[in-house]
Amino acid sequence: MSDLIGKILQRKPYLRLYFSTVPGEPIFSVSRAKNGAAILSCEMPNNLGKMETRHLASRFNPTVEAERTLPERKWKGTEIVLILGAGNPQTPLLTLDRLSENQICILIDAHFTPAHLLCSQVPEFLSFLERPGCHLFCGPSLIGSLWTYLESIPPDRLGGIRVLRHNPSIHLDPEFYSMVELKIKNTIRSKMSDMLTRFEFEKKWIANIIVNTGRLPARAENDPASPALFSRWRGALSGVPAVLAAAGPSLRSSLPLLRELQNRCFILACDTAYKALLKGGVMPHAVIMLDAQKHTLLHFLGESRLKSCLLFADIVSNPAILRRLESRGIIFSTTAKITQMPDGSVEREATPGSVYAEALAGPIGDVQSGGSVATSGFDLLRNLGVSRLFLIGQDLAYTGREIHSTGTHHNERWLCSISRTKSLELINEAVVRKRETFFVPALSGGEVLTDYVLDLYRHWFEDSINRSDITVVNLSNAGANIHGCAERPSERELLNSLPVRDDIANIFAEASSPEYREHEVTRNLRNDLQRLIKDSAGIGEIEQFFEKYEFLRSLRRQTEIYIKRNRTKITEEKARELLGRNTLKSLRFIERSLRANAIS
Repeated sequence: MSDLIGKILQRKPYLRLYFSTVPGEPIFSVSRAKNGAAILSCEMPNNLGKMETRHLASRFNPTVEAERTLPERKWKGTEIVLILGAGNPQTPLLTLDRLSENQICILIDAHFTPAHLLCSQVPEFLSFLERPGCHLFCGPSLIGSLWTYLESIPPDRLGGIRVLRHNPSIHLDPEFYSMVELKIKNTIRSKMSDMLTRFEFEKKWIANIIVNTGRLPARAENDPASPALFSRWRGALSGVPAVLAAAGPSLRSSLPLLRELQNRCFILACDTAYKALLKGGVMPHAVIMLDAQKHTLLHFLGESRLKSCLLFADIVSNPAILRRLESRGIIFSTTAKITQMPDGSVEREATPGSVYAEALAGPIGDVQSGGSVATSGFDLLRNLGVSRLFLIGQDLAYTGREIHSTGTHHNERWLCSISRTKSLELINEAVVRKRETFFVPALSGGEVLTDYVLDLYRHWFEDSINRSDITVVNLSNAGANIHGCAERPSERELLNSLPVRDDIANIFAEASSPEYREHEVTRNLRNDLQRLIKDSAGIGEIEQFFEKYEFLRSLRRQTEIYIKRNRTKITEEKARELLGRNTLKSLRFIERSLRANAIS
């Protein structure tokens, strides 16, 4: 018995707390049903206020009760199995027979004591903990470990979620279980969305990064960081208040306030909000751009005033747009996700291809993103060290059933399609009805309409604000309520607390907009790609190519995951053919992009 416990704790050290700690909730106890199976009981007051024992599972046959919560057919094997409530230990034990190899199963309870009792007094429960992939998180103090564990799961191991609910346990604390289930689902959806986004745009990101290195100087070992790199500017806005302006529907009503703030704060505009700000008489100090696609140019088309504005561009930004835009200066950053692993280590997952640019120019400077330009802007300003951060136009909702503020490119495009039978309101309504919408608490009280994606961004902001030591104030006039923001002051109090500054425009004076040139390493990569494609290389030659250009290996990741998930349906020969064909197709895309920029 002790050997088995030692083996479990060696692989899952976080469980040590459940085996060794004396619980502080004596209302729970272990009892045995008539068939000998273990169940949990708790002491609860009845309608008369007297304490009585409530059994959390059937006192006759909890095994049959557990079987009823399980599906009749076997699961796909790729989904995470989530068991809410530990009152009937037979549920996780029966689940073991349904799990596929390496499938993840997580048992959660709102209280710490049930886990302590199951680990120390129910020997048969140890078989659940012994299996790899089965985990136990009980009590509010261990929920933090749950989020760390979920963040560490590779996206390719996710294929959805299946929830098994033990209702008697859930009824003891329904709010806890509702919160945990929602957050787990959002985390998994977010990771799945990130993976699918990578599959769709990874080739484009890598090609753009390679080309954009032509705007970065090659760095010797001890040279200082270039002014074109975000790493050079960390803390540059220390002590300076800042405004992050997004393009939510409420932005137009905040333009008078923004005009008052433009000489008092550093104003960073999302690319979608840039035109709307200019039309409202507000000149931002900088614009942030994130998208790798060409249509981002539409947010700047027809405006020449970018010459007096700084551009913060992700290294994946479209090179053609950077050539067209004549900004005062460009500062490149890279998107990276920093994950706290269960063993305490920190893992950095940067945009595929950024290692190529960093090998040439040195550390570029990481910005964490929640998936939107505004989330990247928030983390960028945090890293710049601003003293206070004001959010404006950050509705994260369909305020007034509108998508964006007037003055944005989207709004301009729709205005061109208005007719006698097709009003702007109808166009907005058609877009909203295509989304899966629901209501969330509004900034001004009541509720406001949002959707899954916008709500993900809202949760990202709330989580980031709680982790940050910066005071964040939501100055948006409408939209969803973002928890964690400081109380909004009156306009008079706000302006009195922000003196007029004349030094903001000079902070990034060294930043410039260098012309594109092709580095020798990029030229060699382009030549090697051309030879590989010309010879219609097989798996062996492609593998040799990847040994030289390791950062391009991610191009085959989508096909590898597809083959892994369908290994029972495809032969080994078909898998090799599929891997070689798809990899060569991706490499052709990279070569075409490099050739086009070399010619221009």
